[in-house]
Amino acid sequence: MKLHIIESTLTSKSGHEFEYAKSVYDEWVARGHEARVYSNIGTEREIVDTLRAIPLFPRANYNSPMVRSKNPILQFVVNNFYYFRALRQVDKHSLASDDILLFPTLTHFQLLGIFAWYLLLPVARRPLMVLILRFTNIEFVPQRRLTKHSYFYRFVFRLFSGLLDDKRVVLTTDSDVLAQEYQELSGKPVTVLPIPHMPRLCTIGNSGDASAGAGSIPTIVYIGVVREEKGFHLLPAAIGAVLGKSRVKFVIQSPLKADCPEAMKKVREQLDGFGPDVLVVDRVLDTDEYYAMIAGADAVLIPYEPGPYYGRTSGIFCEALALGRPVIVTDGTWMAQQLRKSAAGVVFADYTPAGLASAIEEYLEDRPAIEARARHAQEGWNEFHSPRTYVDMLLAMRSQKP
Repeated sequence: MKLHIIESTLTSKSGHEFEYAKSVYDEWVARGHEARVYSNIGTEREIVDTLRAIPLFPRANYNSPMVRSKNPILQFVVNNFYYFRALRQVDKHSLASDDILLFPTLTHFQLLGIFAWYLLLPVARRPLMVLILRFTNIEFVPQRRLTKHSYFYRFVFRLFSGLLDDKRVVLTTDSDVLAQEYQELSGKPVTVLPIPHMPRLCTIGNSGDASAGAGSIPTIVYIGVVREEKGFHLLPAAIGAVLGKSRVKFVIQSPLKADCPEAMKKVREQLDGFGPDVLVVDRVLDTDEYYAMIAGADAVLIPYEPGPYYGRTSGIFCEALALGRPVIVTDGTWMAQQLRKSAAGVVFADYTPAGLASAIEEYLEDRPAIEARARHAQEGWNEFHSPRTYVDMLLAMRSQKP
């Protein structure tokens, strides 16, 4: 019984793909089973060695079209063709009917290619196939409606509905909101899986044990590549307002990409001008540095835009909760829904710099109680969002395969 983890975006230790794959891989192997990882052709040597990864997939993000065209049909066809062609390099003789194929990162750009490849496998060798679907299919401007991408999903799901009916292919996601959307698009059940990319978090979290106390100067962290949808543009004015009232240290990890919009570059310049109260880290972090930054924080800012993150999850949010750190999140997001279950942070509805500043002040004013709730929520979060629970669910799916 083998687990085949097929992660076309895996290239390095930055981002969440490595931790996701490694967490599941390690748990599976620890149970005495064999695992294989198929990754991007640009995968770093260290990852190839660590996971025994087999680089197969073209240099492209799973959610980015491989052709620069405004024609969505052309993008859909070309991306799926390249994915199908890469999958054809997988040795079909290495597959067995009691194996599991796990695709952790999928959109409509891969689904057609995956189903076509799967149907070409010998019937007697077809493993259970677990598809993890990403991104919301709902637009919120000017009203709630399905996006154009949704019709591609419907097309694929209808075309291959027979495979979904016999439990050989399982649709999953990591968000209950997305599960409802994909269930609407497919007419099939969609399972919500844990988010398991946190193998060493409990050890790291216990070393810091939340904060140095209510009397210390708190450190508030923002982590992520510069993007407007992640609320980066809110930071300068919000931080300025907070520093005018309170003693706080901000750490902003925000590497600029070459294609970063000029407006976001100007935001970075504003952050650079704050002086010693705002530390700007202008580089990509490796896994250990990333976890250490969250572990060293008293609170984590996740002021993401409500529309794009209505159903999308956040690895930073998950890891902050896994470490027992309070989070400050925007209302109308998946993160806000999760946070209301534990009150391990602050939810703000006014998506402006003033709204974010008020949320930070709310955290500072009630800091001991919020940090206590975050520590209390940590154990329950880690119980479900663990590699152990994840692999248990995969094995349960396999037991139901015909």
